[in-house]
Amino acid sequence: DNSVSEIGPLLPGKYNIKVKLSNEYGESEAEKPVQLLEGTIATALTPPAEYITLMSNYPEAKVFINEKNTKLTVKEFNNIGPVPLESDIKIHGEMTFPWGTIKSKEITLAYTPSLRLDIDPLNDVIKEQLEEEYRSFYHQLFEALNNEDLSLVEEPSRAAAEKLYNRYKSTALIFKDSYEITEILWEESAVALKRENGSYISNALVNLELNKNKTILGFPISSKPDKLSFQTFLTYNPDNASWYVSSINDLSK
Repeated sequence: DNSVSEIGPLLPGKYNIKVKLSNEYGESEAEKPVQLLEGTIATALTPPAEYITLMSNYPEAKVFINEKNTKLTVKEFNNIGPVPLESDIKIHGEMTFPWGTIKSKEITLAYTPSLRLDIDPLNDVIKEQLEEEYRSFYHQLFEALNNEDLSLVEEPSRAAAEKLYNRYKSTALIFKDSYEITEILWEESAVALKRENGSYISNALVNLELNKNKTILGFPISSKPDKLSFQTFLTYNPDNASWYVSSINDLSK
């Protein structure tokens, strides 16, 4: 930008002038013919390049260009350049979470000054951890209902379980309800994970298929299938690198 160079004196004639931009991001060039007669002429050449600004749902993610760490975060990558656009330049972001480092999609730089490097924190490792926690919690909850003992739900998930426990616990003196879980269906496509007030919170839809049994004085007298749905929120506890159920919305009819 604003660079001026004077070439010559040259003999009158036809010349090709080429300007080449080369920096740590790559190379690009521009070329055009010039007809010289006499005196001085002015011409302008600009190699294809852009000043790049990045955005992301995790602005503190590190920026990599062609797999090389730029030492800049997305937040710091503001009007950076000039970045040549004729080179095969690929850019991606990396964010380190408690469960590992996750990359954004790799983007090839083109004629656009603003790019998004959004990162999905849900990799296979964290999905397995979340599903295991969901299953463990609901097994504990219905074991607590069957035994009329809320303490069977481990802390710190017990506070979130109390509302469901009070709703589904059997209050009859003679006829008692008990539950047998036959399937826990975790809707993986409906899982979301976000950061809120410095904490990581997962939100998932869990569908339970179960048999609701009715007993009298401990003897079974009837059983019927039932389905329950819960929007379940898990919060990450960095102190022991684990997840716990922090709140539940009962979606069952």
